[in-house]
Amino acid sequence: MMKKRNLLFAIILLMMTACENKQQTSDVVEIHPDNFMETEMKLTDIAEELEYIQLDNTRLMRSWQIKMTDKYIFVAARDELLQFDRNGTFIKTIGSKGQGPGEFSSCTNIALDVEGERIFVRNGSQALTYSFDGKFLGKMELPLVGMVDIAYAKGNLYGISMVSFTQEQLPHLWMKTDSRSGEVLQEKANTGIEFDTDEMTLRCNYTCASTNGTILYYNHLNDTIFRLGNAQDETAYLFGQGDFRLTPKNMQHAEYHLELKDIWDSDRYLFVDYRMEKKRQLCIHDKQTGTFSNDTDGEITNDMDGILPFKFHSTHFVGKDCYMMQIVSAEDMKEALLASDDPKLKAWGEKMQFDDNDILVLAKLKK
Repeated sequence: MMKKRNLLFAIILLMMTACENKQQTSDVVEIHPDNFMETEMKLTDIAEELEYIQLDNTRLMRSWQIKMTDKYIFVAARDELLQFDRNGTFIKTIGSKGQGPGEFSSCTNIALDVEGERIFVRNGSQALTYSFDGKFLGKMELPLVGMVDIAYAKGNLYGISMVSFTQEQLPHLWMKTDSRSGEVLQEKANTGIEFDTDEMTLRCNYTCASTNGTILYYNHLNDTIFRLGNAQDETAYLFGQGDFRLTPKNMQHAEYHLELKDIWDSDRYLFVDYRMEKKRQLCIHDKQTGTFSNDTDGEITNDMDGILPFKFHSTHFVGKDCYMMQIVSAEDMKEALLASDDPKLKAWGEKMQFDDNDILVLAKLKK
């Protein structure tokens, strides 16, 4: 009798677990073009504030990657790592280009530990660590073959390897290491991707900051968008099944399939920047309403001040707020300001030079 009871209990427990897993899977948002609704997207629909930050010209540079906190803006400018305050005033350079201690060969990939006030710079297979005040804290080896990016989440540093449309694939998608000791905690195997030719060599994997200090990882060739940073890797979003998917077999006709360019999310929104049918497009999923709004021009109408349409570059989490960022060249901004009927905007445009540093446009998202 006891064995039967134990068996019955085990069956009930298994059924409860299966139901729970099914519920978790069903709660995952599925991305499919059939659900995209064509509409003109307006900035006031998703944002509550618009802010312009002109980076001063103490250092004229081209920005490769930008990270932001409530106090600072860090710019990876290839040969330099620059620190500005939140008003765009230059503070200092951090590190320098070279081969000595605390120097990097180039600075195009950075990651921030905001709580610990540390900044990481990818330098080949290493991560160099600096404090926010510019002190070199050390380096760690990241033994990941083909590493092209780094990202920070909840005490750990992730190395991201190249995934490309070629026959020969690298063994791992990502590697998680303890950001202080350098201990390797996890390696995510790269499996099940096969190609017939080596005719295409397009990088197709990315990471971005996400909610609650996590990051998203995604690539063209898996249907899962992963959330990294919690105790266990999670499925954040899924691509639906269908002919729209870009696969190794249809790469020669990629323009007719969904080619993902970037993806970001906040507590409320999911942003999908993609190319399909030879057009750059943008889809915004509102998690509160369940809608997928799609603009075939790939931009958001700026109905706040009308200066320029909003084109995504990245999202940034600052405290409990999430901002989407647009980077505008001084030349484009000057032309738009001079065309404005607003005397203040026109006066700003008259002061601006075509070769000034970029202007950051920040839209604070609704919650």
